[in-house]
Amino acid sequence: MFQPRQILYAGMLVLVLATNAIAQVEVNADSKLPDWLKSKIATMEATPKFAEATAIWKVRYKKQDAYLFLAPCCDQFNSLYSAAGILLCSPSGGITGRGDGKCRDAIKPKTKYAVVWRMPEATR
Repeated sequence: MFQPRQILYAGMLVLVLATNAIAQVEVNADSKLPDWLKSKIATMEATPKFAEATAIWKVRYKKQDAYLFLAPCCDQFNSLYSAAGILLCSPSGGITGRGDGKCRDAIKPKTKYAVVWRMPEATR
């Protein structure tokens, strides 16, 4: 089972991300999204019940653009894709909230990001 410390850390991560979201979210109506991303968004909007994300953030990871897919539920990984559409890692989410451990440094509390897409409220 989960240790109280793991639950506390997961809760703190959610709080940090939520606080950061309030302070730094900037909706970006970027028409220059990569084709692979436009295709994924179209698929998710067509099948919202099975969408792999409820929002997508554009972030900087290792000095390059990347896209963080925020999972629809708390126990799923949040996936980070390169600008070319290659899955890099899952820096957060999952049962512990720590992701898959492959790139823990990807999303720091001061990471700047722009929301490039959100699932329409009516389809969630």
